[in-house]
Amino acid sequence: MKFTSPRRKGAFVALAASAAVLLAACSGGAAAPAPASTPGAAGAPAETTQLTVGLIPIVDTGAFRLGVEKGFFSERGLDITVQDAQGGAAIVPAVMSGSNQIGFSNLSSVIVAHEKNLPVRLIAAGVATTGDTSEDFGGVVAKPESGITSAKDLAGKTVAVNTLKNIGEVLVRYGVEQDGGDASAVQFVEMAFPDMAGQLAGGNIDAAWTVEPYTSITKGQGASVIDYNLAGFDANLQIGGFFTSTQYATQNPEVITAFDEGLKESNEYATANPEELREFLSTYTKLDPEVQKVVVLPKWPTSIDQAALQKLADEGQKYGMTEGAVDTKGLLG
Repeated sequence: MKFTSPRRKGAFVALAASAAVLLAACSGGAAAPAPASTPGAAGAPAETTQLTVGLIPIVDTGAFRLGVEKGFFSERGLDITVQDAQGGAAIVPAVMSGSNQIGFSNLSSVIVAHEKNLPVRLIAAGVATTGDTSEDFGGVVAKPESGITSAKDLAGKTVAVNTLKNIGEVLVRYGVEQDGGDASAVQFVEMAFPDMAGQLAGGNIDAAWTVEPYTSITKGQGASVIDYNLAGFDANLQIGGFFTSTQYATQNPEVITAFDEGLKESNEYATANPEELREFLSTYTKLDPEVQKVVVLPKWPTSIDQAALQKLADEGQKYGMTEGAVDTKGLLG
């Protein structure tokens, strides 16, 4: 498995600016990578398909990465190269242009792309909330001296999210409204997850929406989680999943099936071996050993929860993530 450095940029802006170009590129029929022939060993695939998969360097993608190391994909004829990015909204254009064949994204980015008529296909479940509103792998963190003790206190405050007009905003606003606050009064700034702890400690932001390992990092620096809004939104909420272009899925059904099977085995393995997964996190997140011991691991489901996906789309429209209603059944092919 090969890694490249994260691309740090305003991902949602890139998606919006690129939509028309990407639609033209997709309709032009970008050719899928040709399978590379390999010597056929007994019981091994006779051909290998090379896939570049766009990921975010967070705990969410640990099960997939571990599965790559374990050979769950190579034994199915898939040679995986990982391309890291700041957020899912940056990965969508990469998949649409063909530089990534498959991508991992928070599901809001995929919903936004679908609403913009980009030909995206959600192909496999990625990561889900633990469903525990007292301890989850993500939520809103704030310093005790900020006076922010619950979600409603975020009204009028500056909250960092990794991409604007995306899942972070939706979950924060939903939590504020459910707590009796003014969701429209929250002020958001875009910031990469690794930068949030320092900016919070320096007082440049009032709060941050984080996921592991950054939730534990900020807690280690004195912050507190004031709203576990992933679990609070829906106990079955799937935060992220794997997607491809409709064209690639149509042209390469065997590859998509092999990928889905490899991911299911990866997710099942991570679920059954949480401590091995925990140890593996330091291979791509550069975790401090003490943080690595305490990070809260998410759930890695093996199927997509349609009801929770539709709720995310509906609430996303309410909070301005999309302009119109989105029927998420169209994302599943």
